[in-house]
Amino acid sequence: MNILVEEFNTYKETSKGLEEAIKKEIKKQWDDERNILEGNFYVNINGVDYGFISIEEGGWEDDGKYSFTTDYFQLVSFNCEEIKYPCCKNIIDKLNFFASVDASRTGSYYTGYYYNYDEPEYFKGFISHVPEVVIPAHDTVDIVKFK
Repeated sequence: MNILVEEFNTYKETSKGLEEAIKKEIKKQWDDERNILEGNFYVNINGVDYGFISIEEGGWEDDGKYSFTTDYFQLVSFNCEEIKYPCCKNIIDKLNFFASVDASRTGSYYTGYYYNYDEPEYFKGFISHVPEVVIPAHDTVDIVKFK
């Protein structure tokens, strides 16, 4: 994931309680044959609606019988009065809480595919300063996995 520092500075921080509530709800709804984070996940916590938006889709890597990919998502708060899933028209805040989902598939274009989705891994971002070496000093956004 590549996120610009300027964009990252606009993300709202999440509380530990919110993170745990989101992870608990995902675990409760998870189905390994369907990636619920792709527009299917919605939860209301303390009167606020939350869902995930896709921020990066991995390409399928073919490994013989199976193909593999990883997709990345970002937690957002959104207004679900008109549209029941998060999209550019109803996002209120983008949050510093990310998830990745590893997927595998078997089958073919002709016979159809069978998909399997691993439970998400969770990440938070932070800004780290890169000192001047050969390139000018600059800041970058690092995304780190947490449990």
